[in-house]
Amino acid sequence: MNRKLALQCLRAGGRLQPGERAVNVLTEEQADMPLARQLSRVIGEAARVTGPRCLAPSANHLVLP
Repeated sequence: MNRKLALQCLRAGGRLQPGERAVNVLTEEQADMPLARQLSRVIGEAARVTGPRCLAPSANHLVLP
């Protein structure tokens, strides 16, 4: 599978192979994990904050294909 086909598959259905579970969807079990609940709380609090924000250093950003 080349990069162009892979990107088309991911954009169309969120997965590389038709039989796989979509990678952009959490299961109920994953959403109920303590870390998931904590992240949800932090993201919710950050959404209400106004004012200047700072980004993580570029070394901490993921590199996409």
